[in-house]
Amino acid sequence: KQKINFEREKVKFNEIIIFLHRKDSLETVSNNINLNLNLNLFSPKDNYYIKLQEIFKKNKEYLVLRLTEQYCMSCYDFIFEYLNQIKKTKIIILASYKYVRNVNVIFNNLEDKYAIYNVKEQLLIPIENLKTPYLFLIDDGGKCFNFHAVDKSNPNNLDNYLLNIKP
Repeated sequence: KQKINFEREKVKFNEIIIFLHRKDSLETVSNNINLNLNLNLFSPKDNYYIKLQEIFKKNKEYLVLRLTEQYCMSCYDFIFEYLNQIKKTKIIILASYKYVRNVNVIFNNLEDKYAIYNVKEQLLIPIENLKTPYLFLIDDGGKCFNFHAVDKSNPNNLDNYLLNIKP
């Protein structure tokens, strides 16, 4: 029979509470930030640069997934398991990888509904400091809102977020 180390469990619980509080505050602070529409994006699939403003259609909102090299592959698998269930929605992936070939290798099997771009510049969004994948909506003017930092330890939050947004 295994003994439970209550002190260790208490520390883990407190770390989770701190993370959730930080997550909520960074999601809130990030709302209504405008991304630079002249941000340079590189399309590894098509091998060309494009400005952020060029990928938008008028009066439309887009779901964006932000990923960087810092995240583990199990996080990616967790997120795509949910995103693949969304029908008929174009999802923009803003990745930040030092080497573009890594973007091609990681994302080459994704469906056509994903538009993948590599970004070298920092986005200057507070939620970036959380160092976890996150989702948000962006409109054609670059205004960002409805941020959600993905926490794979609580899949119901991601499920609820995806049910409640309407890109």
